[in-house]
Amino acid sequence: MNLLTKACTYFKAIHSTVHYGKKEDMPLQDPMLENIAFSRLSKENNEGLLLQLKDCFLVSDTNCESANPKRIYHADPPFWGLTTLTSRMLMYIDQLGHISQLDNLDEYTNTIRFIVTAIRNDIREGIELLTQQVTDSAIGAVNQTKNTLTIAVIICAVLIVGTLLLNAVPWERMIMRTSNHSQKLLELLPSEDEGNDVKEVQDAADDGEMAKEPMTLLPAMRTHYPPIDKAREAIFECVRQLVETIKMKESTSSIMAAHAQLMGITYKGFTEEEHEMEEREHEYSTDKRERHMQTHVVLRQRLTLLGDNLRTGRDATTAIVRRYLIQLYDLHFTEEDIEFASIIPPEEKELGFVQTQVAQK
Repeated sequence: MNLLTKACTYFKAIHSTVHYGKKEDMPLQDPMLENIAFSRLSKENNEGLLLQLKDCFLVSDTNCESANPKRIYHADPPFWGLTTLTSRMLMYIDQLGHISQLDNLDEYTNTIRFIVTAIRNDIREGIELLTQQVTDSAIGAVNQTKNTLTIAVIICAVLIVGTLLLNAVPWERMIMRTSNHSQKLLELLPSEDEGNDVKEVQDAADDGEMAKEPMTLLPAMRTHYPPIDKAREAIFECVRQLVETIKMKESTSSIMAAHAQLMGITYKGFTEEEHEMEEREHEYSTDKRERHMQTHVVLRQRLTLLGDNLRTGRDATTAIVRRYLIQLYDLHFTEEDIEFASIIPPEEKELGFVQTQVAQK
């Protein structure tokens, strides 16, 4: 009985010290209990335990919320805090002290065994409940972390792929432009079949082995608008004459005369085409028209540079000029002119075709 009384008094002293601080005017008459010292709880935790009843001793939280707390004596479960619990236990211990069969109470008494078993079961169930709650909390945290990590990985992957595509598109365009530019530069050089020096060019020309390149207006180059196609056929005819003159190794004056004729026909054809573009300014945008006209200027400048090279009279230079003349107009005729002709109504194309046939008759 003395041990039970000291145990309850010990818990009561701990509770008082934690919540209210050590009181010098409340001697416990026990050397061990007198030396108990604990740091006080913070204000928030103290208010939660004393006023908000956060330490309800029930498994069900709903019962803790609905029960009406009472103090010390004549209090039914649930108990809030150590104050009510230790006071009630002290009352029970005091009542046990007045029982006549006190000497018969030991660890084998049915009542004591029942109390011990009940306490042991409560502790076991409490530990199992706390373990389950901790496990569930850990599993929930792991699942949440896994989902967050998965979403973060997906977002990072999308960002990486997007960044790669954004960087790859300009790089691809740059490579294509560089490749096209290199291809055009390579086309200016004599092929391996034509020879890499002047002697091979001269021998091939003398033996008639240099095949005539096809210089005709292909179906893909036709606009089906007679005024434009007629001018382009005239340009190709002049190109064929100039190439033939170069191939036959005629005099420089004859070659330059053919070149001057090509320049004149080209200028006339481009001028008529630009006049058509100005008449259709509503269908053909200003940007496209200016870019198209700039291409005409560049082509005429290239023809002038080719004429300057022809004046040198050297066979190797002449062979390169002949090769370049064959492909000079191909890109322009198959792209920009076709784009411009696409805005011309079909009925105008048909009317121009009929007028051309009538003029030929």
